[in-house]
Amino acid sequence: MRKVEWSAEVEQVDWVRERLAPFESGEVTSVVPVGFGAYARVLHPAHDSQERPIRGFEVAAHNGIELPRDAHFPEIALQPPGDRSQAWNVVAPQEGTLCLAEATALVDILRQHTTSPDRCWFCLWDGYGWETSALYSIPSAIFGDEPQPGAEPGLYVGPDTQVSVPEPHGAPKDPIPRQVRDGPRAELPGREYFLYKGVLDAALAFLEPEQQTPNLWWPADRVWCLASELDLGWTYIGGSPDLIDHIVGDSRIEAVRAEPADSHHLRLPPWLVTAVDAAVSQVMQGHQGRVQTQLGTVTATARRPRRLRRGDLWTTSVRADGSSDGSGWTSLADRDEDALREDIRHQLAWAVIDLLG
Repeated sequence: MRKVEWSAEVEQVDWVRERLAPFESGEVTSVVPVGFGAYARVLHPAHDSQERPIRGFEVAAHNGIELPRDAHFPEIALQPPGDRSQAWNVVAPQEGTLCLAEATALVDILRQHTTSPDRCWFCLWDGYGWETSALYSIPSAIFGDEPQPGAEPGLYVGPDTQVSVPEPHGAPKDPIPRQVRDGPRAELPGREYFLYKGVLDAALAFLEPEQQTPNLWWPADRVWCLASELDLGWTYIGGSPDLIDHIVGDSRIEAVRAEPADSHHLRLPPWLVTAVDAAVSQVMQGHQGRVQTQLGTVTATARRPRRLRRGDLWTTSVRADGSSDGSGWTSLADRDEDALREDIRHQLAWAVIDLLG
């Protein structure tokens, strides 16, 4: 991992916060600041079973459709049930981060469009949980009220006992220093970040081994800004028209122009909206609802909430080849018919999207 210079100058993010539209608006400028001359959306690649990167236009072409400028991945990857041999089991793009190839290409491009490539700021979300990863590598610990007879040697942790557990050899190391975790955060609505600074190449600092790029970054002259929002399978960029022309025209990445008012709220293809609504109606009537796609089928049943108990929704997913893709359960609290219907619709739609991995 490249060395980074952590910073407590969290006020550096203030200019971004002051120029953001409300996040609930779903607009491009709720993620990157308003006021740039042009915007683009860099599409994160999907992957096939051999981990080969697959671009959005390839997925769309395979399914016989054009890639819309503001496409959401389910719109191009989820198709109605049909010839199973035509189904392409691609894994949806990774959310909230660029991969190495796209990040390296962008660093190269962005360097040509700033006067301060040696003075950049980077925000990294504080919720990735890297500090706890070493806990999963601690072997043979015994937790309980008393040691078990015949147990292998290990740790005994009683109800009032606190112990310091050394990390075993080879355990993952938290890349965020303790003093940084204990320090101030850069804050945006609904998000807190660790802040670091450095040369532009520091955007690649966490790609090995964490496979993560900054969620927000900009140069000191603030002529552009990138945002890889946690729940989005693409990265927004605001900058000059020349920069956006450069990005959209570079064959190393898949990028399309974006308008400030474009929405990042999840959008499903119309046929799937109809199928989900029909399944929800069945579930609301006490029957099993079913949504079929070319990749597989999701079924759902529910127990309605009552005065003294919550309700339940169960979903089961089966792939087109007959293999199980898992099942899920969620609690239903609302007894209002419209609210209950919307809750079931939301949960069922996400179960279908999960067929994309």
